[in-house]
Amino acid sequence: MLLTFLDTDASPEEIQEYVSLGGPNVETIEKVSNDYVYDVEVTSNRIDAASALGFAMECAAILPRYNKKAHLVNNPLDNSAVNASHQAKDVFSLDIKLADDSLAQRIMAVVFSNITISSEQTDMGRQLELCGERSINTIVDLSNYLRILLGHPVHMFDFDKISGQKMIIRSSKEDEVITTLDGKEIKLPGNDIVVEDEDGNLIDLAGIMGGKNSEITQDTHTIVFFVPTFNGTHIRKTSMKTGQRTNAVAYFEKNVDPHRAGAVFTYGSTLIEKLGGLVASDIVDIFPHQKSSHNVEVSVEYVNTLCSMHLTNDEMSELIEPLGFKAISSSSSDITFSIPSYRALDVTNQSDIAEEVARIYGYHNIENNMHTGLVISQPQDIKDLFQTQKQIRAYCSSIGFNEQYNYSMISKDLIEKCDGNVGDYLKLENSISEEIEYLRTSLVPSLVKNVADNIGRASSFNFFECARIYSKQENALPLEREHVGFISTNDYFYLKGIVENTLELLHVGNYSFLPCQEITYLAEGIQAKIMVGTTEIGYIGTLRTSIALAHDIPFQVSVAELYLKDLIDVILPIQPYSTPHTFARIKRDITYQSDKDHMYGDLKLKAFSTSKLLLSFDVISIYQDKVSVRMEFGYADKNITESEALVEFEKIKALV
Repeated sequence: MLLTFLDTDASPEEIQEYVSLGGPNVETIEKVSNDYVYDVEVTSNRIDAASALGFAMECAAILPRYNKKAHLVNNPLDNSAVNASHQAKDVFSLDIKLADDSLAQRIMAVVFSNITISSEQTDMGRQLELCGERSINTIVDLSNYLRILLGHPVHMFDFDKISGQKMIIRSSKEDEVITTLDGKEIKLPGNDIVVEDEDGNLIDLAGIMGGKNSEITQDTHTIVFFVPTFNGTHIRKTSMKTGQRTNAVAYFEKNVDPHRAGAVFTYGSTLIEKLGGLVASDIVDIFPHQKSSHNVEVSVEYVNTLCSMHLTNDEMSELIEPLGFKAISSSSSDITFSIPSYRALDVTNQSDIAEEVARIYGYHNIENNMHTGLVISQPQDIKDLFQTQKQIRAYCSSIGFNEQYNYSMISKDLIEKCDGNVGDYLKLENSISEEIEYLRTSLVPSLVKNVADNIGRASSFNFFECARIYSKQENALPLEREHVGFISTNDYFYLKGIVENTLELLHVGNYSFLPCQEITYLAEGIQAKIMVGTTEIGYIGTLRTSIALAHDIPFQVSVAELYLKDLIDVILPIQPYSTPHTFARIKRDITYQSDKDHMYGDLKLKAFSTSKLLLSFDVISIYQDKVSVRMEFGYADKNITESEALVEFEKIKALV
């Protein structure tokens, strides 16, 4: 097949070695009789190269760089217009209708009569089998041969089996059924591209496989030669949903070039005529979305600088001209290239042209010089964010907390299990899974799911996560904020201590915990806002028992979340310094009953405002609703007496 389009003196081994250096990678070569079979790996953006013609073009560009003769011959793309010789000898009526022009970029078809079907293997069938495909009969083999040869799928229908000689290309309805050539009965999900005849029979699951009811058999004498360019997105969705994967799908899903269809049609028609076929209808050519070729202007200096080369504009043009790029204008500093239609999707700017020039020139020929390193300074707010995250990660990891990495999206089920309102979340339009449909507005639901997913693997869990949350905004992009979330199966006071240590590590002073009730997934009476002055920097609390049980978590769970931007704003540059207390202190303990009127945070503030001799006010034990606090009293410049300490103690005792 390769030598159909390539005249070269390179050996198969040289082709493998040299082309792999700058083009599609030739994995292996296998000699079968007098033929050589290449196993070629083509990247997904280069569907134009996935054919004998495409590979020949790569060879024609690359091999001369290694002093091997190579140029294209018999290039079908030079004759993409429908050949005037293909005029109908007998006229059959063929009516093709494209119901929605978004389903296909182009549809070409013609009827051939005087067809003789033979199942005896021909040279074409033998070549197909060398390529790993089964030889069936002369006409079916021809359709597969054209795809491998020219890189564009085609199909053959038995004309006499098409009711009313009418073909309607439309979107399928949900649960419609088609029986394909391999005998499978497929129930369609809907919005698939199908072809039906006048009686409503589905004769083709477009771009995937033809229908059994229009199959080419030994009794076929008149065929429809069908060269479509279907919408690749539709074809891929149908293939994924129905589980039907064919060679044609691999081409259509990567968006084959509709302009190539003309060359495939002309070349294929010539081969059918050589088999004795006669053109028997007018040629159908539906081309609703013709696109003019585009040009790319390239700076010669830009390409040379980017690729560390020293090429002239003529040398650049000469390198990539065999690939179909034409220099339509040129000066000493710039070149304007006309981009071939089959490269229109992946060559759109001068960087793409530079890549083509560099690979044909040879990456191994590029100067092996290290570029001078340049450190780009980040904005101060980004530096502060990274530094804060680094400190939090280091501390949490050191005390046995495990960092979690979750998706930024969560499911509707998780939102509802955490008593959230789905309307407050942004929903993705084309999510690949129901598990990742909504952008999360808090890290807590994901951390709760982390605990639920690990039940039975350990007796306790301590997790944290540093990530972004996304708040919904009307008529605007979501507000993105960096948070750090904590979750622990230890009690509220354990996690509160972790949060306090984190704040002290970051040099956050004068923080307080103010009772609140508005966080719906936290238990009433066991939740608090974390404040620094009037700035709210986060919250902490115990997960409601009903939410824990909804996730099959059998024990109490405490959670906290810090808002990093607000937290960074209140971080002090250095830890505040206090002069060590060198004089005597007197300790006194008190136990009080905690209720909404006697909260520890409130009492602590009142205690320090009541007594100027109070040095510390710390919880030493908690039992049910009883809280024991230890206080220290003292002077900064002299020793305190028992009687003076007792006076101060009584002042504070009066508060409870």
